[in-house]
Amino acid sequence: MRNIFVRLVALFLLFSGVEVNAAADILSGDSPFWQTFWFRLLLLICIIGGIYLAYYFRIRTLKNKLRRLSEELQKQKDRLKDQVLVMQQARERLQELTTIDELTGIPNRLKFEQHLEQEWKRARRELYPLAIVICDIDHLKAYNDAYGRQHGDQCLVRVARILKNLVRRPGDLAARYGEEEFIVVLSNTNPDQAFYVSEKIRKAIYDLQLPHAEGVKTRVVTASFGVAGAIPREDMNSLALIGCADRALSRAKKEGRNRVVVETCEM
Repeated sequence: MRNIFVRLVALFLLFSGVEVNAAADILSGDSPFWQTFWFRLLLLICIIGGIYLAYYFRIRTLKNKLRRLSEELQKQKDRLKDQVLVMQQARERLQELTTIDELTGIPNRLKFEQHLEQEWKRARRELYPLAIVICDIDHLKAYNDAYGRQHGDQCLVRVARILKNLVRRPGDLAARYGEEEFIVVLSNTNPDQAFYVSEKIRKAIYDLQLPHAEGVKTRVVTASFGVAGAIPREDMNSLALIGCADRALSRAKKEGRNRVVVETCEM
């Protein structure tokens, strides 16, 4: 069977133009096996197969490496997103801490100034009134001296809670302004409306019925209010409106405290 196959290959080579002597050597079977056509063909097939396998395994290795790199890159992206989110939350928290009063938990003076500037520009652009209310706890120093600073702080916290509950509209803001003062921005509010809001706050503070025996006629904690309002113009300044509210507060104190006084603000 082998001889028949060899002869057939040799005849094929002969008809294909291979030299007669080479074909005769194959027919006679005298050539070494490594010089035979079938061996060379097998060797060529092995070489081509080896190259293909090497290429195949190389491609597969590169694909696996690319997949691992892609997975690692995705993990790095996820970690980076988490870190960015943490940093953003920390920045927001820091911003909140810088604009929130630590004791009362409501906005502080810095936040009030930022908010007033924003609302002042909006009111000037849209031509609607803006009101400022300054609230001062009556005789807070005497209250601290009589009952202790801790009770005084609790009094401030409870007053701040009232302001937070009653000043809730978009554009409005209640903030701690000083040691015993609070300040309120009322957007799109005229002085009469601001007086009504201030009266609600004053009554709510009075209704707390916090005992205050030192130099107070009512014998409970009360507050005085100064109110001012205006429609902002290009030649007006928000500080002038605060000044009007502060003068109204001074009048409220002189007139006996525990009251709301509105100042006509001509600027």
